Amino acid sequence: AVAEAAHRDDVCLDGCTHLSLQHFDREALGVDFVKVAWGDELADYLAGPQGAGLAGAHVAAALARREMAVTVLERGAVAGRASGNAQGVLFNRLSHRRSALADFSLAASLYAARLYARMLREGELRAGIDGALTGCLQSLDAAAAARLAETLAALPELGAVLSAAQGGARLGQALTGPSLWQPDSGWFAAPALCRALLAHPRITVREQCSALSIHYGRDQQWQAVFQSHRCRVSAPLLVVAAGVDSNALLPAPGLPLRTVRGQTTQVPAAATTPLKTVLCHTGYVAPAVHGEHCIGATFAPRDPRRDLRASDHRDNIDRLASALPAWAASLATLDARTLAGRAELRCASPDYLPMVGAVPSVARFRERFAALGRDAWHSVEASDAYVPGLYVSTAHGSRGLSYAALGAEVLASTICGEAAPLPAALCRALAPARFTLRAIVRGAAGTRRLRPARMQAE
Repeated sequence: AVAEAAHRDDVCLDGCTHLSLQHFDREALGVDFVKVAWGDELADYLAGPQGAGLAGAHVAAALARREMAVTVLERGAVAGRASGNAQGVLFNRLSHRRSALADFSLAASLYAARLYARMLREGELRAGIDGALTGCLQSLDAAAAARLAETLAALPELGAVLSAAQGGARLGQALTGPSLWQPDSGWFAAPALCRALLAHPRITVREQCSALSIHYGRDQQWQAVFQSHRCRVSAPLLVVAAGVDSNALLPAPGLPLRTVRGQTTQVPAAATTPLKTVLCHTGYVAPAVHGEHCIGATFAPRDPRRDLRASDHRDNIDRLASALPAWAASLATLDARTLAGRAELRCASPDYLPMVGAVPSVARFRERFAALGRDAWHSVEASDAYVPGLYVSTAHGSRGLSYAALGAEVLASTICGEAAPLPAALCRALAPARFTLRAIVRGAAGTRRLRPARMQAE
């Protein structure tokens, strides 16, 4: 029927869903319009994988600085998903205990602070509008304050534990307890940061791309094929930075990604003394921009919905009122049903570290590391146990402003054969293959506690 009517104007193909749409070639059929049944599933489908958030923008910038030509494919708009909040916080959750997470968090936040300071100095970011390194106060209980005060006594450059009075003086508002002052912290508008990172002559950004699939061709090139069949992009290297949607582009079985819903709330700036710095409590609040504070954020694991909820707005408001009692009365007058905000899905990992590096071939890993069933200390050559030319940067959680910059440097150094900017142990702690390796070791060892084998090439 479509073929017979193709000579007429405004031919419409009806009865499609978002799942069947990929099997129709509108141009070949001579169809002018396609009618697709609407539903919540279609809304999520159209949101699709993103590539121009903080993770993707930092990777593109890191590769461009190494004189590589980079094409960024973004299904929607730059910073259209988890990196789209009006304000986010750059800070380091310091710990009195050494761990891979604590070590990476410290190194990453310090590197990001230096990078963003340069971007502010050189005018790539507008101070006070796109961000500011105002420092950050993190609320502490008495026990945590005592532990960190002892640790920081020998490292005063990292921060200091302040009394309620001292912290209140820095913030410009009264606090009810001690806090950790971190001078190399602040707030930034992630969308402005992403655009600044992508404004490089070696970077080409393609926004509003249709849904795509990827495959590795016989010519040893990765090809991104757009669902419209009108265009494809080829390259020897492919970096997937699509947050919670990364597994849709990666070979099965994918990576153990976790989804965490978070909602922020826009509240009018207080008419009293303005905030001088960022406050992180059980949420966060930064100095106002354009007469509003972006506060948040809620934390809801395994909730895949992006709808704005008045209950989440109220939760953000109540937590801020608890942290800043002087604001409680004015915050109580706000109608949560009328407030603006954003609800998005953060991507996290089981061990809270991001996944940055080459994508493992699970089948080849199982073959290479089978010897671990006999000897957990066995040294394994794993250079060919990865998918050729395929890399990932994802699972930065709510720390994209802090983690993505150094993660991109780790990835770029791997791709370009440079010395890594982190110790080998930390690079292994970030490698996506760590989960594949742990599963193999645990499966072979049963209940025995074994030290994972060392990979000779990541």
